[in-house]
Amino acid sequence: MSSSTSYRRRLRLKGTPCPGEAAALTRLVYISAVAIARGQGHFRSELADIMAACERYNPRAGITGVLVYDRGRFIQMLEGPKAAIDEVYARICNDTRHTEVTLLLNEPASERRFDDWAMAFANAGDAPLPVRASSGWRELEREALLARLREIHDHHAVMNLRSVTRASP
Repeated sequence: MSSSTSYRRRLRLKGTPCPGEAAALTRLVYISAVAIARGQGHFRSELADIMAACERYNPRAGITGVLVYDRGRFIQMLEGPKAAIDEVYARICNDTRHTEVTLLLNEPASERRFDDWAMAFANAGDAPLPVRASSGWRELEREALLARLREIHDHHAVMNLRSVTRASP
């Protein structure tokens, strides 16, 4: 299997409707300042803990999405059942690894944009994107925000969850 193949997985989420079956999905995007100390592998360890928790919890809760790290900020899109999304967002707002949590988007969704990941991770600095792609998140209109998240995801800056959790400090 090629390394690019390992980036794409289809998840069968608990409670996920079969094709053609209607489901009430919510899409939520927030930005926060990262409050994790840098140095001596601490940031990587905390990030691995976040991603491992996503891998354990999100498939059971029917949540998919992407987490982007961009110059000291997290930008995350969560998709799934409204109650599950509300619960996760409340935990994030109380998580000491985040400060200045700001809601950018919270809306019903007719389909998932990141249905192949319990939680994809992308470092915006690793994506071969124009400088504008990693700045000004708060000022973006809805469509531009969603397009930027998709662009970062599609440029293979996404890391496999297992490679993050096994990375050396």
